[in-house]
Amino acid sequence: MNRNTAVLIAMILIMAITGCSGPSSIGSSRMELRAEKVSVPIPPGWVLDSSQMCHRNDSTGILMIEPLDGIRFVDRADAMSAEWSATVRSRTQIRLGDHDAIRVTLDVGTGAVIDRLYIDMGDSIVWVSFSVPEPDHPVEAPAIDRVLLASKIG
Repeated sequence: MNRNTAVLIAMILIMAITGCSGPSSIGSSRMELRAEKVSVPIPPGWVLDSSQMCHRNDSTGILMIEPLDGIRFVDRADAMSAEWSATVRSRTQIRLGDHDAIRVTLDVGTGAVIDRLYIDMGDSIVWVSFSVPEPDHPVEAPAIDRVLLASKIG
């Protein structure tokens, strides 16, 4: 086996073991919360870093779940949208399958724009968030919107 072949095999093994993937198109790579059966595709050109994180250059995506602790879903989503003194650019209530959801775009005042989707899971709230530098947002926003609306539950 020559050196180039050995290096290629080593790189493939490292990627397989660490779960890294390359650039994706919609549907080929997804962030997931397996226990909750929630999955979100990552935008084209983004890299899946783990089952719950992805990135592209200075942009980051994350998928999380938190308990509602008796707080109404809408109230919790609105409170999370107001964190860090964020300004809500847009807010739309939607349905994803059998679940209520809220889609927001936030200006966090740090030179970044956050596109986020909150999903009501009954006793918990799932949220997926993509943070993009302000200058890149007009280009990234359409693909981010498509993947947020392509989120799957169940």
